[in-house]
Amino acid sequence: VAISVAFYSGSADDPPAKEGLTALTANLIAEGGSASLSYPELLKALYPMAASVEAYADREQTVFSVLVHKDHVAKLVPILADVIVHPRLPEGDLGRLRQSALNSLEKRLRTTDDENLGKALLGSMMYPAGHPYHHPVVGTVEGLKSITLEDVQTHAKTVFGKKRMVIGLGGAIDAATKGLLL
Repeated sequence: VAISVAFYSGSADDPPAKEGLTALTANLIAEGGSASLSYPELLKALYPMAASVEAYADREQTVFSVLVHKDHVAKLVPILADVIVHPRLPEGDLGRLRQSALNSLEKRLRTTDDENLGKALLGSMMYPAGHPYHHPVVGTVEGLKSITLEDVQTHAKTVFGKKRMVIGLGGAIDAATKGLLL
């Protein structure tokens, strides 16, 4: 069963001077655990189900997705809901994920990923400074360095709310599975 929880919010919602906030917040939600589970405990709970929570941010949409066997859906849904609705957002993981995003910009994009560097340059040429699409989805070096835990907590409440959410299901879906999610 494929479960996707999409939010109509993406890098276009990044505030000025905080470019990368949406992608960093989404990754911290997916990799930070929940109010009741630390990230290691979350991994331990998901491991027997062969599942993991993945976050994908883009310009206008951010998606949290999970792929799980149909026999484990009833166990997985409360865990996924807890991760998205009550994220832990630990400061230590914020530093780790920020460094990963900085490495993506400084070490991968600028040095070894010519195709995506060209796309980023084209985007910055097409959209003037100040336009929500001017910066790469992952953010800018200055923007990422300026993001605080308080910024992440506020942004998570602002852009990952119920009004912007759409749930998608695919695979071996039955009425019980739909009832768990909808």
